[in-house]
Amino acid sequence: MNDECILREKAQEAIRSGKLPTGRPDRTFGGPGSGIACAVCGERVMREQVELEIEFNRHGTTPGLDTYHLHPLCFAAWEFESHNLLTRGATSSSDQHDQPPPASMVGGRTGGVKLRRDREPPLLDATGQ
Repeated sequence: MNDECILREKAQEAIRSGKLPTGRPDRTFGGPGSGIACAVCGERVMREQVELEIEFNRHGTTPGLDTYHLHPLCFAAWEFESHNLLTRGATSSSDQHDQPPPASMVGGRTGGVKLRRDREPPLLDATGQ
């Protein structure tokens, strides 16, 4: 999972297939993994791992909230590919978020990551694992 090219290809496919939208999330949270499958690589984000949860407000005929769980490296690959698609003018069919590219893609910081406090931290045994 550490190969950047493979993660970028998986992120591209997730965007093309409509599994993930493009654009800046309305909210981003970070915290311990929830055990839910990553929207990019498909592997579960385990409790001992860091998870980024991104949320998009859905407008139109079926308003709501779309939530996606990602490993940090998968998030970085998705953010990079999302920005690339937006700058080329080719957006995903599921994209309903006409927003500027993420701040981290234009030399700034993402800044909006909030820690989830609704989950207990992972339990460690006597060896610290």
